Amino acid sequence: MMDTPDQTQKGHLMPMVQLNIRLYVYFMLMLPVLAACGKEPPAETVPLPEGKHYYLGVIAKNLAIQMELSFTDSTVTGSYYYEKNGTAIPLTGKIAKDGTILLKEYGKADQITGEFKGKPDVATRKIRGAWTGKENGKRLRFQLTEVAGYVSSEMKEDNITVTASYPRFHSTAESFQQLNRLLRDSVSREQQDFINTGKEYLQPEDPMYEIGWQKEIDYSIKYYSETLVSILETVSEYTGGAHGNLTYRSFNYHITQDKPVPVKLTDLIVPEERGMAVLSENCLQQLRKKGASEVTGGRIRQFRPEDLSAFTLNPAGITIYFAPYSVASYAEGTFTVLIPYQELKDIIKTKSPVDAFIKR
Repeated sequence: MMDTPDQTQKGHLMPMVQLNIRLYVYFMLMLPVLAACGKEPPAETVPLPEGKHYYLGVIAKNLAIQMELSFTDSTVTGSYYYEKNGTAIPLTGKIAKDGTILLKEYGKADQITGEFKGKPDVATRKIRGAWTGKENGKRLRFQLTEVAGYVSSEMKEDNITVTASYPRFHSTAESFQQLNRLLRDSVSREQQDFINTGKEYLQPEDPMYEIGWQKEIDYSIKYYSETLVSILETVSEYTGGAHGNLTYRSFNYHITQDKPVPVKLTDLIVPEERGMAVLSENCLQQLRKKGASEVTGGRIRQFRPEDLSAFTLNPAGITIYFAPYSVASYAEGTFTVLIPYQELKDIIKTKSPVDAFIKR
């Protein structure tokens, strides 16, 4: 029996249809590859800093600075100071898509006074780039080296919460490793003490129970060197009442070869009675200018060592911190006094941890 013309045509067409189907499937599979041809490869992901970090740095090879930066997604906030004057300069900025850090610095009346632009290298913990003055456009190279990162910690039981942030130094020296353990243990004890106190006093029938107790502990490095570390602790807590409370505590350590040695204010001055009189008068003078009501009103006429226990050190001088209620009302806020070493050179002990900062 012979094939009809239609059957013969169908026999010839079937292989062609199958070939076309194969070509179509192949084309569809190759389409993403073809679409990618001619395009630039995706940009390499740049590792970026996260959290809070502390840096030692230099601008133009001879201007020593110290900087603290907090990284949240692409936003950067912080401050820095020149070691020669110790005055904190606020910073805000962002991280560009290519990893470049862009920071603006602010002076009086929140005027922009300069800009940092640099690239971070997470592997070496460095940031390198250029600082540009806003007024004259002067451009200077800078480099930052990270010396510490901050650890976040939270402890919570029932309606009692304690959060903390404290530094962990990168140095492998035994004295700094001991300091890391001291700070970690100090935070842990403070958190547990607050939890225990809350469990004792905060009961389900208490009207405050639903609101709960909260405490925030923040340790901030104020100065770092291989021989001296100065840290300020700011504590904010709420356990009821119209508002919370804020207190200060400081940790100053002389770093020796084998251990960190705590430094008290009285360890720096001699003789103690005369030295305290000089410190007290310096604080009173500055607080009067700042309008601290307990001082301007004459209710505080002198300070004892325990009144000046919250202090930090840097090459510019001794900074003393006054919490709300200590020298003024709560509404007046906190007060800070920086006393330059040149005003204290007659009472600072020779061979003390800050003696090298003084021009005698």
